[in-house]
Amino acid sequence: MELKTFEHLYRKMFLQTNGFMLNWPIGQHVDVGDFFILKPNKLSVVGHIPVDILNAEKSYDEEPLEVFVPAAVPDKKSSKNTGTFPANAWTWRMMEGCASDYVSNKMLKPHKSKLQPPDVNQYITHFENESNFFFSAKEASIKKVLDFHKLHKRIIRILATQFFNYSEVYFITEVAILPNFSMGISKRADAKLIMSLDNFYNGDIMDVTSSEIPLGIEKTEGLSQLKIREKGGPIAFRALKMSLSLKAKDEIMKKLKYTENKDLEKYIAEIIEQNLHNLVPSIEINPSNAGEFFEWRPMGLEDVEVFLSGN
Repeated sequence: MELKTFEHLYRKMFLQTNGFMLNWPIGQHVDVGDFFILKPNKLSVVGHIPVDILNAEKSYDEEPLEVFVPAAVPDKKSSKNTGTFPANAWTWRMMEGCASDYVSNKMLKPHKSKLQPPDVNQYITHFENESNFFFSAKEASIKKVLDFHKLHKRIIRILATQFFNYSEVYFITEVAILPNFSMGISKRADAKLIMSLDNFYNGDIMDVTSSEIPLGIEKTEGLSQLKIREKGGPIAFRALKMSLSLKAKDEIMKKLKYTENKDLEKYIAEIIEQNLHNLVPSIEINPSNAGEFFEWRPMGLEDVEVFLSGN
């Protein structure tokens, strides 16, 4: 699946939903508590912290928490740490460069009480340029970590002491649950989707695919991706990024003053790309000080651009 044609969809969705990103490959499930690494053309979920059983009041030593690979997460009932809420329906409807026409042969042959192929009603959607798209989902809901500010230090301790070999870790705090969704993306200009409907439908492609009316796919031209009423689930997320704090960078610079290697420009660049442990092994990260060296910031559009930059 070529990511290049998905660029406009990913940017539009991130902006319209105020920070949600589709998982990759599209349709693959994620959950709150998953943490992942983001690289060009690659999104890798590498573990899961079961936030539903996380006790913010206990110290790391009192309650060491096992971190699971996603496939091995134990089945736990929801607790006070997470909640699920309805989402704004219009947030999960978007399109760019799409226009639809309706062609009805019934008007030409009114004597027919029921249309039969090839005298079907056609709903034709045109995609003007490459990477034009539509996306629609209904009955969406949002599952989120409640009171993250009470848990964030505990999560930093776990990630920093067990997974600090990763340069940057993203932690999923919210997932969008889309029971079913539809999408189409063009891989060239003048792409086309032709569907058959039993009756006239006055609405755009997002309305048609979100409705309950029967439809059939007759023909596609120039599409790189097409999913109509696909079974979904928790397929999009909002995340926070665990990054080096200002104090950590200050500590690194102090250490660099006394290093034998005076090529500071090289090290300054590595501060952004590498993790604290690899840069300065003499700075020991442990559960008691991890919160001083790492901090959270919202995942931004610049992070999405990193993901898209491999094209």
